[in-house]
Amino acid sequence: MEKMKEIWKPEATVESIVDYAPPVHVVSGTSQIVTASGARMILGDCVEGLRSHVADASIDLSVFSPPFLGLYRYSDNPEDISNCASRDEFCEHMGHLARELFRVLKPGRLMTFHCMSVPRSTREFSAEMAFSMQDIRGDLIRIFEEAGLLFHSEAVVYRDPVLSLVQTKAYGLWYKRFVADSSVCRQAMPDHVVTMRKPGTNAVPIAHDPEKFGGAEAAWAAEAAEASAEAEEASDDEEGAGAAQAKKKKKTKKAAGAAPPKDAKEAAVVAHRKRWIELASPFWFVNLNDTVNVRKAIGLPHRGPKEAEEDKVTHPTPLAKPIIRNVIDLYSNPGETVLDPFSGIGSTGVVAREMGRSYVGVELAETYYSASLNLV
Repeated sequence: MEKMKEIWKPEATVESIVDYAPPVHVVSGTSQIVTASGARMILGDCVEGLRSHVADASIDLSVFSPPFLGLYRYSDNPEDISNCASRDEFCEHMGHLARELFRVLKPGRLMTFHCMSVPRSTREFSAEMAFSMQDIRGDLIRIFEEAGLLFHSEAVVYRDPVLSLVQTKAYGLWYKRFVADSSVCRQAMPDHVVTMRKPGTNAVPIAHDPEKFGGAEAAWAAEAAEASAEAEEASDDEEGAGAAQAKKKKKTKKAAGAAPPKDAKEAAVVAHRKRWIELASPFWFVNLNDTVNVRKAIGLPHRGPKEAEEDKVTHPTPLAKPIIRNVIDLYSNPGETVLDPFSGIGSTGVVAREMGRSYVGVELAETYYSASLNLV
């Protein structure tokens, strides 16, 4: 924790961020086990793990967030992509993975990766250049295109600049820089959710039947009940209300009296269309703090700041569950297989299981791998 505090000080440099390495144990070679829920968990390097344990054209969807070059270094293991010394080395390593992902994906199916632009490393560039950004998104798209995949679509996830400043102490987000010299200011870096497609015909359509969209009728009923309660409360004191307030209350009553769908089928269609609009939007507004809580997920109580170091199972960059949920909902059917070659603590596996999908995860760090076995 002391090292983490040091990283996020305002004085922290890009170099200190590059050198951050959580206390994880990594392994050589690969091994695979099947969890009680049926998930296939592979311990080892993602490229070797896919080669050894995943058959050709056996994966329906892949969702992952790769290590961002220069942001975190998870270990000193040469097989760890986060440990690359240069941008060229990072691209070379990702190229090996891209070819394996192309091999294991079914024709016509999709692979989605999450990434962000990150500052250049002072290991490769001057201090001045280190304040410029690296286009990791563009690099990854080119790498996957070279492996044979097609650029299919992209969504951008909104990030609050104030929260980003608190979390990262990014130099370009400081208000005092805006006051003094805004030439150094920049926007909070958004998350990119990029989807690539394997050429070929999709043998099994990914259908979304509006009549089977669950929970729509209950959601509508709850919304109507809430509006009715507000309208009833408004009626109690409407006599003494001013014109503006009375108008607002009248609007509330009107909303409560709106005719609900005639039946569950119509309610499902209404909710289904709302969901489609959310997924079709180029901008996703999601709760980025909704991530997997390892201790809570496996039923262990929070032990506070004095908990034993060996009991702390955390991950510095867990992928938000709403992002994973959107991708799985959009690009896979229930019962199909979802792959994450950077499984970490198992965030993708947790969401896949919640949504009725099978899961294959590969993780190099034994610490994260062991924790994920209790989750997926």
